[in-house]
Amino acid sequence: MIRKTAALFLLFSLTLFAENVRVEPLEFWQSASVWPDKLTVDQLISASLAASGQEGDSLLAYSRRFRGLLDDFTASELPLWKDFTDREKGEELLLWLHREIMTGQYHADQTRIDTLLNRGDYNCVSSALVYLIFSRAAGLDTAGEETTDHAFCTLMDPSGGKIDIETTTPMGFDPGTKKEFTQSFTGRTGFTYVAPGNYRQRKPASDKDMITLVLQNRIALSQRRMNYESAVGPAVDRYFFSPTETNRRDMNDAFRNYVSLLNGQERFEEALDFLVPLSREMNLLGNNGDLITILIENQTYTLINRNALERASDFLEIWKGELPSLTYDKLIRQINEKRAEISLNEQSYPEALSLIRDMRDGGGLGTAKSNELITWLHQNQAMGMIKERGADREETYWGILAFFDGLPEDERNLPGIRDHRERYRQNWAVLIHNRFADLVNRGKYEEAGSLLDQALGRDSAQQVLKKDRAYLDRILSPSP
Repeated sequence: MIRKTAALFLLFSLTLFAENVRVEPLEFWQSASVWPDKLTVDQLISASLAASGQEGDSLLAYSRRFRGLLDDFTASELPLWKDFTDREKGEELLLWLHREIMTGQYHADQTRIDTLLNRGDYNCVSSALVYLIFSRAAGLDTAGEETTDHAFCTLMDPSGGKIDIETTTPMGFDPGTKKEFTQSFTGRTGFTYVAPGNYRQRKPASDKDMITLVLQNRIALSQRRMNYESAVGPAVDRYFFSPTETNRRDMNDAFRNYVSLLNGQERFEEALDFLVPLSREMNLLGNNGDLITILIENQTYTLINRNALERASDFLEIWKGELPSLTYDKLIRQINEKRAEISLNEQSYPEALSLIRDMRDGGGLGTAKSNELITWLHQNQAMGMIKERGADREETYWGILAFFDGLPEDERNLPGIRDHRERYRQNWAVLIHNRFADLVNRGKYEEAGSLLDQALGRDSAQQVLKKDRAYLDRILSPSP
């Protein structure tokens, strides 16, 4: 079975940690990258084992072992077939492999050739590769074929036809002609045989393509197990061995999945140090700009929330070149807003007000946020005047009104300031009214009138006091 590599995911709560993620192709794949699409038998052997995860001395040992099996086959079995046609050799070879080499069970994820040699277990990819290698050694004109989720082989008939070989079953030679195969194969693998004429679903696979299927399945298996870091190296190997657009996309998805893992662990700087240089070197910045922006934003907001504003500013300066200008400006404003908020508690009223005004006028603080902070500062200053001036609330409230009226026009007209001023104006009027009522109740009409005249001289539009004046006038000048 061919496993598709995972599309990009976003993680938020994994606790796995990875170190030493390999982003350079192994030496074997650097050398093999110049090989042609059609490989020699020895190249097929070594590449299939390297794709299975073998390297160094272990790769050499497995290659010798495989070559030994092949030499035994060509020396002892193949001579018995000297009078067979190519078709007969192809069918006999499939039976022989299931009898002598692929003696285990079909497992959908068992792509590795080393495991097949050790246990006899296989899937469509590993069995097809083994068949391809032995058939080439037998002098047959065979090739790989793949669909979206399956791989098999084909044999060119001398008559010009192409014979399918489903390598997962001993009955898989020219399977469309065998009823027993259709039943066995469907039951064994869960796949339905793809007829030769359905070209939308099947396509030829070069030798290199067949090798990359082993790497693809290893990548997909790591991703399915959430071992995203272990998928990166094989994805790089696969692309360097066969630099197709599909392999390039899958390699970048492996990068992004690993980075998303780091993002979920809040290792934002580590993720950036991994992704940005790699993207630049492999010309992937255009593909990864969205994720780079997310990482920079996440790290910036983390530092802002910790009140580490200098670190946030320094961090943004380092990564400024990787951000869209609008995003950079937004993050700078967020830092400045936090700095302004902190200044409200740490600096005096004049110092904090001057800082916020400077940030606003310099464009470092958005209009909405600067208005919010300026409103808060003025309101807080008004509350402080009440605490400072003590019991004389009438004069205190009037002083607050004078304070609001003395603000610059743009700040005086802010909704929060207007509402606050009106609240103090009404409170001042209530205090005057209460004093007026007390004087009237005690018959001190002249003193009450003087109080109202003085108050209306300050605020002639105050309706409560105007009604009080009319009431007093009626008392002093009763109707006949």
